[in-house]
Amino acid sequence: MGLRKYPKLTNLASLDIAQNNFEGELPSKLGRQTNIVYLLATNAGLSGRIPATLGNCKKLRILNLSFNSLFGPLPDSLAGLEFIISLVFD
Repeated sequence: MGLRKYPKLTNLASLDIAQNNFEGELPSKLGRQTNIVYLLATNAGLSGRIPATLGNCKKLRILNLSFNSLFGPLPDSLAGLEFIISLVFD
């Protein structure tokens, strides 16, 4: 089951989808969640590239995308996350 099938989410402060069996990419629309502080997706069954739109989540402090099948370079936009204290990409 992909994340795209879930209803529109607005004003998220945190999202924990760890330990799930999702299929597919992390939706680029997550970049619209400008209030999100924590995004935990460890071992969530994700694949593909990390969306550059995550750089729009300026309040993001913790981003954990470990133990997924993600590939490609880290988006340059992540360098603009000035409040980030933890980035994990195993």
